[in-house]
Amino acid sequence: MGHKSSKQLTTSHKILMFGSNSSSKSLFIKHCHLIYKGEFTTEYAIKIKPFILKSLCNAIKEIIQFIKTSNKALYGSTISKTAWFTLKKACSDNVKLCLQMTKHICDLWNDNEFKKGYLHLLDESKRDNQVYLLDNITRIISDNFLPTHEDIMKFKMHSSGSFDTVFEVDDCTYTFVDVGGQRHDRKKWLDHFDDVSVILFFVGLDEYDHPADNDKFDNKMKENLHLFEDIVNNSYFTKSSVVLLVNKDHFKNKLSTSPLSNHFPEYNGKESPEGFLINQFRNRDHHHENRRLFIHTHESDDTAKTQDLFQYVTRMMVKS
Repeated sequence: MGHKSSKQLTTSHKILMFGSNSSSKSLFIKHCHLIYKGEFTTEYAIKIKPFILKSLCNAIKEIIQFIKTSNKALYGSTISKTAWFTLKKACSDNVKLCLQMTKHICDLWNDNEFKKGYLHLLDESKRDNQVYLLDNITRIISDNFLPTHEDIMKFKMHSSGSFDTVFEVDDCTYTFVDVGGQRHDRKKWLDHFDDVSVILFFVGLDEYDHPADNDKFDNKMKENLHLFEDIVNNSYFTKSSVVLLVNKDHFKNKLSTSPLSNHFPEYNGKESPEGFLINQFRNRDHHHENRRLFIHTHESDDTAKTQDLFQYVTRMMVKS
């Protein structure tokens, strides 16, 4: 690239991101990183390592809690039986990734009877993450563990604060602000974002039967709808474009075993399940006459498609 003028360097946009940990939000940022920054560096891997270890500890803690509260022992061998009753006596409040603990976890995890019973009851939003971590537990607890490219791409970080990711593309600087765990606590972030160019709201259609974080809501989708309505109609963002990014992964496959009408009784089948849920979000925009809401459906497993999505977002900034 040639020399940039000071005027060019001042061109910047702030993008505010919302979405649950099970949405495609974090994967979108990782794909953007690969496209515009290149491969993940050793420094990046070192930075994310503590989060992977903490999530593995939480996965082990949930297994121990599951064993302690289970009315039926789940094991299919003598080895896994020993592991079951040893972990039943363990304290889940202070899990440490020691060799003895992880051996018992591995013995249970390699038992098909236990794994089938445990995964059947595990919150679907946590399933992929826990399966990946537990499948790789021996490697992750090794002294020389450094997250690989696959680890970084597969790992879903459950954030408890806000995080900034900056990309420089052509003559513009794009700062993506992930509100993360503070998305429901507006007092912590609202005053800082009066200069937002675009709001990205990520939602996975398959969240329609996921349990909500807040007991006030029947399911995760209804919780998302409430948050979206709050955000899209907020006076702070009246001049910001809003892009609803709808992820379709797993959605069609689960409808046969978990009908949409079981979780949205008002659904009568007159429109497609996908169209119904998208319209639920569209109807939450009380200022639709401003035409600032853009809806884009996508799947999350293609880096090339992410580049198209990034360019789609930048076009929204031109319109905002």
